[in-house]
Amino acid sequence: MPALILIVFIDLLGFGLIIPILPFYAEHFGASPGIVTLLMASYSLMQFIAAPIIGSLSDQYGRRKVILISLAGTCVAYVLMAYASTL
Repeated sequence: MPALILIVFIDLLGFGLIIPILPFYAEHFGASPGIVTLLMASYSLMQFIAAPIIGSLSDQYGRRKVILISLAGTCVAYVLMAYASTL
């Protein structure tokens, strides 16, 4: 369990680091402030939509499995974002 808590902490830290640098990252790609706003809003919207679904899946299959699969997906997304050439 402590390892899982550490992994979740690192995941939250990763997103916490992206928020402040996202405007600079977007500026590097020539995106407008409106696009940055849409990116941030889409993250919140997807959390709102996915939370009940993820909650139901975790009740069905166990929290540990669902959290690990979610974190693996997040890891893949971060790697893909690092190699992105456009927003």
